[in-house]
Amino acid sequence: MKFTSHYIKNDVFRVDNTHIDIAVSEAAPSIDNKDLLDVLRDNKKDIQEKSFGHISSFNFSRDVFNSSRWSDLSKIARGLFIDNVDGRIVARGFDKFFNYRERDFNQPDWLKDNLKFPVAAYSKYNGFLGILSYDKVEKKFLFCTKSMIDGSYSTYFKDIFYSTRKDEGQAYFQELASHLVESNACLVFEIIDPSNDPHIVEYADKHLVLLDEIFLEKSFKHISYDELKAISVKFKFPVKSRPYVFYDWDNLYSFIVDIEKYDSTKGIEGYVLEDATGYHFKLKGGWYKFWKAMRGYKQKLAAGHIVSTSGLTTPLMNDVYGFMKRLGRDELQKMSIIDVRNAFEKVNANASKA
Repeated sequence: MKFTSHYIKNDVFRVDNTHIDIAVSEAAPSIDNKDLLDVLRDNKKDIQEKSFGHISSFNFSRDVFNSSRWSDLSKIARGLFIDNVDGRIVARGFDKFFNYRERDFNQPDWLKDNLKFPVAAYSKYNGFLGILSYDKVEKKFLFCTKSMIDGSYSTYFKDIFYSTRKDEGQAYFQELASHLVESNACLVFEIIDPSNDPHIVEYADKHLVLLDEIFLEKSFKHISYDELKAISVKFKFPVKSRPYVFYDWDNLYSFIVDIEKYDSTKGIEGYVLEDATGYHFKLKGGWYKFWKAMRGYKQKLAAGHIVSTSGLTTPLMNDVYGFMKRLGRDELQKMSIIDVRNAFEKVNANASKA
């Protein structure tokens, strides 16, 4: 006796609406802006507040991030700045969204069943988030990061903004301020600062990339890509690229599989994908994920920690790890992972020529 398996696809089923509601809901609770301030402050376990005079920033706590205990409230508290007097949102970033395969609803089967086409793929840049808004109380631009108005990263943002606008006159800045006020919106940028904030991807110079214009409302709302390109031309900002648009699942999935390979994504972080309903998810490239993992090993070696090598699952990982071991702790402390990668590739290029 034996068992033989037969598979029959069932096309009649009930959708798990509870799961889908949780997965695609990116909106804040149904409350007025003036009440949002109180709700955020009542959730001190999940939401952290920092005060900057008449403005406070709100960001999800480390515990929320580590435990993936996300709610609609914690997902909007990510670069969220509110006036303490009247409850107005004065700056805000993207709602929290997740990586491919990071959670149940970003698995291939869920995406296949729930994405609405077309799906656009935007280049993902490897810097830090900067939010440009205008403070109507103090009548000045606000240079915000995910949780700060002052501080070193806000200063990096401000310096790059003005250094790349040095040929503009007062009329330019007046027009930009008027646009932000009249649109009731803020501009969101990726800030690339290779000298002060190197990451995984190597960049030649400091610059900004315009990612979006987001309205100052509790529910996430942004302008279209065509409108964003018009803003980029008007105010002379480099704008994010949209290299691919997909019209069906098969082509999108082939792209996803290819991007996860090391050789397909050299020199880039990956992509942010957005479907026709505005649902976002991140897709990190194989090259980026490899060097991010090796950065973790580099940091442990530089600190003199005992390193478990069980995660070194490919010949290339073992080669890079061995190279870092030979460099030694003192040398690694002076190097970024970009320096390590360049040195490793130079040695291997010379070896291949020998």
